Amino acid sequence: MEGNNETIDKKKGLSKGAIIGIFIGIILLIGGGVAAYQILWDNSPKAKYFAAEKATFEYMEDVIKDRYEAEFDWSEFTFENPTETTLELSANIGDLANDPMLQQMVNSSKLNLAIQSDMDDKKLSTDLGAEIAGVKIEDIAFSLDEENLYINLPFLSETIKISSGDLGELIRTMDPYAFEEGFEIDFNDVFEQRSPFSEEDQEYFEKEYIKMIYDELSNDSFESVEEDVTVFGEDINAEKITFHLTEDDVKQLLEKLLTKMEKDDELKKIVKNQFELRMGMADDALVQEFMTEFDSILVEAKDSLDQISLPDGITSTIWIDQNIIVKRDFAVKIGDEEFGDVELTITGDQLLTKEQQQFDYEFLAEDAYGPSSLFLEGDLSWKDNKATDSIKLSVPDTFEISYLGSEELNKGTREFNREISAGDGYYGGTLFWDGTSTYEKDQMNSEHSFSLEIDDLGRDLFALNVAIAGQKIKEVEMPSGDNIVDIGQMSEQELNEYIQFDLAGQFQQWLGEIMYQFGGGF
Repeated sequence: MEGNNETIDKKKGLSKGAIIGIFIGIILLIGGGVAAYQILWDNSPKAKYFAAEKATFEYMEDVIKDRYEAEFDWSEFTFENPTETTLELSANIGDLANDPMLQQMVNSSKLNLAIQSDMDDKKLSTDLGAEIAGVKIEDIAFSLDEENLYINLPFLSETIKISSGDLGELIRTMDPYAFEEGFEIDFNDVFEQRSPFSEEDQEYFEKEYIKMIYDELSNDSFESVEEDVTVFGEDINAEKITFHLTEDDVKQLLEKLLTKMEKDDELKKIVKNQFELRMGMADDALVQEFMTEFDSILVEAKDSLDQISLPDGITSTIWIDQNIIVKRDFAVKIGDEEFGDVELTITGDQLLTKEQQQFDYEFLAEDAYGPSSLFLEGDLSWKDNKATDSIKLSVPDTFEISYLGSEELNKGTREFNREISAGDGYYGGTLFWDGTSTYEKDQMNSEHSFSLEIDDLGRDLFALNVAIAGQKIKEVEMPSGDNIVDIGQMSEQELNEYIQFDLAGQFQQWLGEIMYQFGGGF
């Protein structure tokens, strides 16, 4: 028995990498979560540290929202009102395949998509159509409400209906191993809240976890001094705040947090709901398996805390000017007797104003094999309704990804030119994204052109054109009338007969007509 227990322990034990990932996640939670929590700040270094994190995040959030105010307003409008959005996609290819017939067919084709939605009334309808080499394919539609799915196909005169309560069993009829018996799919999940967590869930996290973490952090872990720094050529008299946790501090904080999570039924309820929402068609057995694994991970993480080795603890230093972070230095050394210590550091400068946001960061990992750095640089500007942006992510001598963009907003219409490039020093390419967009109170329209340039091949290699129009509508059009076939209520024999004789027969006839049109077109 003892040998078996050792085997089980080895199998279940978390790797050091997993443990490290957990506590680094906790540190991020400390920085981001506490910063977001609404606390009556005092004037201590601890309070000012997190107040600066919060203010810096909100400052950048406001900058983005101010620049794209119309786009955010339209997004909100579509969730609060019934709207219709239409898309038309077309493509142009150069003589890539050396096939004039293929080139002509692609260049003369287009795809149309119309989406009607009313999130409050819980109705959604999608209509798909295409024109390929002069041949039109229409009447492909899917409609959904909180109870039923409706399907229209071009070769059927009737509308197929499947209720949420029948869909799981219908899928099991075709694949008995897909789900357990009695499994149901809830269409209502499609219309659930946009935020990953409800307001109630967020309030619970803030009250039960974020505040706890903040209170557990000792004031003695924070020190503050004044220091002159130069950031992007600007001399700043900043307040330097250093936040330090020893190895024991980290272990004690993690132990309290994990112990609380182990006993928290409300947290597990939230985790379970989130898993079900994201998995969509997860059956009860899969959900139960996930929750059992979640409980096991908490226990294993807590039991494995002694494996954590942080010889120098964790140190995070920020420099603050007018409550905004202008400089950052984060360092942690992770001890490993087998592979040697690994030191992780994040250093960088940032200068944020309403008109310009500059940042320059290095993410460094150093182990027995040497250092490895990832650099993130950016310069974003928005002045007089004109933007010039550049962002670069790079690992020297390995790869580089960059973004260049220019925009101009004139009388409600935004004109933009964007480039996304990637390369490794030997091969590379650029995606060009040009277009215009106009957003008004209850309508919008935009045109986008995407083209690709790879190494020495020109931009005429491939181009995708997308035209989008949106408007408010009175209501979502849903299928109605007597010409609806509810296949969820059919027996297995009735379903097989319907598929073999009705669906298959009409599909073959329709496909033959389409192929004949294609043949005539050539």
